[in-house]
Amino acid sequence: MEGEQLRAHFDRAGRFDGEFHVEDIVVHETTDPEVIVAEVTSRIKRGEGEMTMPTVFVMRIRDGLILSSRDYGLR
Repeated sequence: MEGEQLRAHFDRAGRFDGEFHVEDIVVHETTDPEVIVAEVTSRIKRGEGEMTMPTVFVMRIRDGLILSSRDYGLR
C-alpha cells in the first residue's frame, strides 16, 4: 500500500468494533536505512471470537512517515 491507500487502511482500522492488540514486536533493520522488517503478534477479539496471528510488516519510512507498507499474515 502506498499514499492514500495506506491512509484509508489505517482509518478503517481505527473504526474497528473489536479489540486489536499488537504484542511481541521485533524490528529488524536492513541495509537500506529507510526499510525495516517488523515481526509482531496480532491479537484480535470481536464478540465471543478471538484470534492470534503472527504478522510480518515490511515498511519504508522517511522522516518519521510511513511511505509504504506491506503486511503478511502468517496464519
